[in-house]
Amino acid sequence: MWNNPFNLIIIEWLNHYSQLSPKFNQVIYYIANAYAFKGLAVMSMLWYLWFKEFKNMYEIKLTIVISIIGCLLALIFTSIINYIAPFQQTPIANEFLKFQMPIGVTIDIPSNTGHGWINSFPSHHATMHYALATGIYLVSRRLGSFAFFYVTLIIVMPRIYLGLHYPTDIIAGALVGILTTNLLNRKFMRATYEKSIASVMKKFPAMFQTAIFIITFEIAVLFTDAIGFLKLLAKQLSAYL
Repeated sequence: MWNNPFNLIIIEWLNHYSQLSPKFNQVIYYIANAYAFKGLAVMSMLWYLWFKEFKNMYEIKLTIVISIIGCLLALIFTSIINYIAPFQQTPIANEFLKFQMPIGVTIDIPSNTGHGWINSFPSHHATMHYALATGIYLVSRRLGSFAFFYVTLIIVMPRIYLGLHYPTDIIAGALVGILTTNLLNRKFMRATYEKSIASVMKKFPAMFQTAIFIITFEIAVLFTDAIGFLKLLAKQLSAYL
């Protein structure tokens, strides 16, 4: 699946430039790993729209909440695909691709070749950030267009450049994210749950916004805390089983 001309041409072209400048690679590596440049940047756009004055604030906030739900559902869909699709190593770990490590940086390469290491197809990063960019676009086309540009250039391109994903991983993840958020925001879909969300928003405004903040914070840091807690809990439980 990975060895198609589209993937190979782009990977080979980018990998050539990764051998030219250690300092440039270090900047790319930092951007690819810094939460401030990934989830936090995109989430800040959503929060900007949440607090910005609009004539139809109620509709805007509903769209934002539904888009966040869409992001979470899209991540679940991607995880299912990850599990059921044929396992595919990342470019940097693919011995058949002969990917050259970008000079000046050290990237951990997984040693195992099974589902113990996450399947590179599709990309969770692309799924999450394109889902959120879609929500931003549904509220503001200008800011949403910038969000799509930002996600493409700053978030997903470095992952291809560093050998963490193939272009088709990114495209598949982007499609899952965009389609899920778009579908949930369609009128015929919103009609099934819009009133329930609105009711909770009106009855418990403080608790609701606090919950949204916590969820968006976890999205911004790629669920690092939540995943760490679950791993710790699983480890502790396994000791008693």
